[in-house]
Amino acid sequence: MELKDRLRELRKVRGITQEAAAEALGVSSQTISKWERGLRAPDISLLPRIALFYDCTIDHLFGIKITSTHISAVQDEAVQELIDSGDYSSVFTIYLDKCEARRDDFRFLLHLLRFATKNNLVNHPEMPRILPLVDYCERYCPDTDLLYNIIGHALIIAAKSSVPILHTKTKTYFQLLPSQKFSRENFIHLLIEGTELTNELKKTIRYHFAHALSFLHFLAEDAKKSDEQLYLHHILSEIYEILSEGKFCGVYDGIYLNSCHKMAWKNMQLGNEKAAQDCIDTIIGHLRLHLDKESRRDASAFFDIPSGGEDTTALKLLRRMERHPDLAPFRERITAFRNEYETGIQAFKKDNP
Repeated sequence: MELKDRLRELRKVRGITQEAAAEALGVSSQTISKWERGLRAPDISLLPRIALFYDCTIDHLFGIKITSTHISAVQDEAVQELIDSGDYSSVFTIYLDKCEARRDDFRFLLHLLRFATKNNLVNHPEMPRILPLVDYCERYCPDTDLLYNIIGHALIIAAKSSVPILHTKTKTYFQLLPSQKFSRENFIHLLIEGTELTNELKKTIRYHFAHALSFLHFLAEDAKKSDEQLYLHHILSEIYEILSEGKFCGVYDGIYLNSCHKMAWKNMQLGNEKAAQDCIDTIIGHLRLHLDKESRRDASAFFDIPSGGEDTTALKLLRRMERHPDLAPFRERITAFRNEYETGIQAFKKDNP
């Protein structure tokens, strides 16, 4: 198979048009057409970008049969070493290069944006390069759920960034998101019924539940008075406890336990040591569910709980509690439980790989 035929085949396998491939590779659609008709060969400097875009090696473009498994493994290992060393800035740049080379890989773009928000890279010097990627996604992404997820993360980055060209996009991205008033979830009962409808309604409730918790959290953070903050965190906790029924909820525990933590030190500031003690008892009691196999098996049926991640969040919370000056009277107990939790999680992972 000649180069021209292989380029056409690779593009069709990816299910994209010549125009989309051209925009992703930084050339005209006429150039793509000439490549695929054999009227012109790609410039040698473009070959690495073309290979990355089509998820193959340069050797494969020219029909040379060589496996890229080892190459990919080495690249993945190098990125993991950077992550382990905390060099998130370099990892972001590597991910950004990959996104630019493969603009139609929208799921990887979402991964890039999540990585940036998680590791507080909103002011990274290369961050403005996401703008054309998000614009391209808006025009060509066929999955509306994925598109809105990407726009939402881009909105978070734009709102938090101090880079003017990024921050000015905040309102633009906000206006691209659909209004809840006209979301399709409000009309789903007109299309389906029975078990399928029940599952969809539960999914919608989970979605709005997560938003309700986030909104209550923001309101509590914005409240000026301690008693008002306590009230909002209490409401958040009440909603969570009703829906979770006191069962294991994995990563969904994060916001709830964080609110309990804040209620603990707020109560200490107000002189309510007994109320603070109750909050700490709640946190420790709920985290013990993470260590029990039966509790995990009897997890809340209301939530679609993803596996993993809850132990990392829990340990971060416990360390914050240990360092908090207002919780100093409970530090010894918190430290003892953190050690118990770390040991228990390690044992659980060993027994349940």
